[in-house]
Amino acid sequence: MATHGARTRRRGRLEARVPEGRSGDLAPFVAVPVILSSLDAITRALRSKPTEFLLVPPLAVVVYLLFSQPGTSDGRLRSVVLLPLIASFLGEFGYRLLGLTPWGIAAVALGILAAQRGLGARMPPALAVGVLAMLLRVEDSWYAVDVGIATLLIWLAFLGWCHLRGTRQRGSGSDGDGPRVTTMGEPRPHRERTHAPAAGT
Repeated sequence: MATHGARTRRRGRLEARVPEGRSGDLAPFVAVPVILSSLDAITRALRSKPTEFLLVPPLAVVVYLLFSQPGTSDGRLRSVVLLPLIASFLGEFGYRLLGLTPWGIAAVALGILAAQRGLGARMPPALAVGVLAMLLRVEDSWYAVDVGIATLLIWLAFLGWCHLRGTRQRGSGSDGDGPRVTTMGEPRPHRERTHAPAAGT
């Protein structure tokens, strides 16, 4: 069993511990304004323009999902950063090739769903990010750059938050067995079955 446990740990890609209790209930309400304000400041510093207003809602949903449901949300890099980035590129190319048309939006949506399936990722706001590129009639690469910077910032903040909370839990003397942020698709730990003794033995 020890060998199987070690193999399971090696196969996990990202794992962070989050303490139990209700003290983290306010985390998403703090994280959303803080992260989005930081993102806007970075965007203004890079290109002297604010973050696209319509891009804020899907990013806020990503932040809220991660910080309010750390044990069930898909917090991997491929889900938080890579999938929305691919969606933004698909939205840009879709608008250039097909324009803002029903079949163009349908093609982009199908492409994003295919990318989600191929990556084995789960991040519903990615679909909105891709379609939004068409609605905004994006014709340059800054939209994808904004999405990449935003999602990377969100992912790093989430990892830092998980690490900080886990460190505080260990420092307070907890046994460290609180719920974990695990990667989607990780192998489930093996459970040894116990058999009831046969009658008459």
